[in-house]
Amino acid sequence: MLSQEKPLEKTLFKSSFEGRYLFNINQYHQMIQQAILTENDKIELIKGELISKVNVNNKYLFNINQYHQMIAQGILTKYDKIELINGELITMSPVGIKHIAIVNRLNRILSKKLADKVLISVQNPILLHDQSEPEPDLVLLKPSADDYENKRPEIEDILLVIEVSDSTLKFDRTVKIPLYSEAKIMETWLIDINNECIEIYRYANNESYDQMQRYHLGQTLSILAFPELNLTVNEIFGIHSANPSY
Repeated sequence: MLSQEKPLEKTLFKSSFEGRYLFNINQYHQMIQQAILTENDKIELIKGELISKVNVNNKYLFNINQYHQMIAQGILTKYDKIELINGELITMSPVGIKHIAIVNRLNRILSKKLADKVLISVQNPILLHDQSEPEPDLVLLKPSADDYENKRPEIEDILLVIEVSDSTLKFDRTVKIPLYSEAKIMETWLIDINNECIEIYRYANNESYDQMQRYHLGQTLSILAFPELNLTVNEIFGIHSANPSY
């Protein structure tokens, strides 16, 4: 049965989250030398974490310019596998084979069904606001003549965000979904690998979506921007059924 439930309330993101990125002393000194951090920041490095001496939460929050500077200066590299979430650098969990398969399968299916109607961005960053640049598994963007070479996609360019979750389900559901809603992303899918279901969030309203519907095996779903397109949960999970109704 398709279920419609109350939107999830936002869970406060605490610095104790186990995926918070830890800096080494060389990175810390580089940030000071490159003026990414200044005396005005009033911070210290404690066990890999930048601790603010003035922030009541004792955690230093980065903005998007500092984050991009760290990447440009080589302080952070592609091997660090991180994303900027609410001012914190969060390490992304390693992905399993089912996760990889679902991302690949969705990319293939959506590319075939939507063709030139969209540009599919796979595991690339999207800028939400001054302190958040997450990297969803897939993003459906409005087509761009230069494939967004000369400008980053803006919120109005984003048609759908898809997160594929297994061990990160709680974090994705309680931190990233509210983040997308706050940014006014019109629709977000959370694909729950372990329970073989898909949560579809629609109609962003500040820090929560007005609608959440959960779809299970045997059910058909569509994309808000393309209501004529039909997908089955079975297709997405790669489960073939003898029932011709699928």
